Formats: sequence, structure tokens, C-alpha cells
Amino acid sequence: MAAKQNVLDVRGLSCPEPVVRTRQALAADPSGELVVITDNRVSVENIRRFVTGAGYSFTVANDNGDYLISVKAKQ
Repeated sequence: MAAKQNVLDVRGLSCPEPVVRTRQALAADPSGELVVITDNRVSVENIRRFVTGAGYSFTVANDNGDYLISVKAKQ
């Protein structure tokens, strides 16, 4: 069975709010996959530091000015 994928849209929010919401989403479902959508490169870096420090894997893709951050629990 595939992991459930949740999407968190934090476009338009300033740090630290995207990191806070990412932390809350992961705490609510730490076993799933989370995709965070942001429009801010600083948020990408701050989320990357948080999730990799917490032991999650992190990948990012650029989609027409938005950043799609994929966060997965390491297995």
C-alpha cells in the first residue's frame, strides 16, 4: 500500500510560519509523505534545514515560480 500524501500550501507566508506549519503537518502524520508548496526560496532553505535535521528526506522541484518540496520519513 502506498504512503498517504498530504499537501501543505504555504505560499504567501513569511518565515517562520512555513516551518511551523510543516512541523505541525509532520507531527499529525509522521509516517506519510508531505508535499509543501511555497513561493519563497528562503522558506525552501528553512524547511530543508528543519526536515533534514529532524531525519526526513527532502527534495525540491521548481514549478513555474512555485517550489514543490517533497518530505518523506526515512525508512
